[in-house]
Amino acid sequence: MKRLNIKSKSALTSALAGIMLAVAGASANAALVLSIDTYTTDEVSLSISGTFDEDTIGIFPGYLAVKNDWSNNYGVHTEWFSSLPTITANTILIGGLAPDTAAQNSDIRGWNDNVFFRFADNTAPITAGTTVSGSITLSKVGAFDLADMATLQLVSGLNFTVPISDDDDWARLEANVSAVPLPAAAWLFGSALLGLAGVSRRRK
Repeated sequence: MKRLNIKSKSALTSALAGIMLAVAGASANAALVLSIDTYTTDEVSLSISGTFDEDTIGIFPGYLAVKNDWSNNYGVHTEWFSSLPTITANTILIGGLAPDTAAQNSDIRGWNDNVFFRFADNTAPITAGTTVSGSITLSKVGAFDLADMATLQLVSGLNFTVPISDDDDWARLEANVSAVPLPAAAWLFGSALLGLAGVSRRRK
């Protein structure tokens, strides 16, 4: 039997750690944190925590939203989901209160695709010191591209004019995604390789 050519268990562990770092987002830009809890092509669960460190801005400042790669595509639609997902679980609180929440899917407006949170008076800013907590789960069979998970961003405030302008989009970056766990299949694959490496060493 041909032996698996793996030098050491530590080398494989380092490789897996490297993959984890490659898909993890940069640290949060503000006092808010956006994390991905679990994800598949059919379902994504996100958590938001922390405190706003300054008042939100924009024509309609009373919004908080998650969009894909906003900082590199201001005013441009960037796909996050291929079809509109359903919100199947939601415990997000802003200032201890449950905001209105919805997902938007369209290639017409620059601020889509997104899931947003707002209160009835969205012309009032979310003030510095306001806390955010909780998680939300979006579900739709085959709707999510796993490669997008590392570029999700938390944004606030909405610039929206009539007629629609090229400058219409979310107003400010609050945080990059701070953690993207490896899919379960990747950990199972890594565990299997570690097991084969151990068997190969014992047979030498």
